[in-house]
Amino acid sequence: MTLPASLRKAVQDYTRERAFHPALVEHWLGLDEADARTLYELATSLRLGQNQLRDLWEWAEEIAVREGTSIAGVLNRPEILQARSAATSRNTRLVAVKQVLRRWRFPALSAAEARAKELVRCAGLPPTVRVTLPPCLEGDQISITCSGRSQAELVASLEAALQWARSAAGKEVFALLEGVP
Repeated sequence: MTLPASLRKAVQDYTRERAFHPALVEHWLGLDEADARTLYELATSLRLGQNQLRDLWEWAEEIAVREGTSIAGVLNRPEILQARSAATSRNTRLVAVKQVLRRWRFPALSAAEARAKELVRCAGLPPTVRVTLPPCLEGDQISITCSGRSQAELVASLEAALQWARSAAGKEVFALLEGVP
């Protein structure tokens, strides 16, 4: 399939400026117009490098195949467009796009992560106890930070953390970490 000359040149210029691998460029130029244009708009709006683009592209492609749509169909959804165009820094927008794609790409993992966060949020822990889950549930360790302005407050924080760790909710969070795909 041949892309319009203006889009072809725009992709070539963009990838040349960023020293993309020729095979990736050829693959991009071989896409249908809607997919190629959407990837170009994504890349330029977020100023993506080769590896960043390749990752987002692969994720969008996996989602598209599973859902029977196109790359453009995935990347032009309102959640992606909103994340891409938010009035925040480029890095914040990129992280937001990745999070949306990750949620769509790994629905079971996203559900497990949401459940783990809910178990921590609903634990009723005092503000002096902070439970930190591994990012994206990648890892098998939970960190608990306890603080106190007095010995009694610190002891109360530690006891609350220990009580939560021994609870059914604490057990479920670790089960979720073990069962992450």
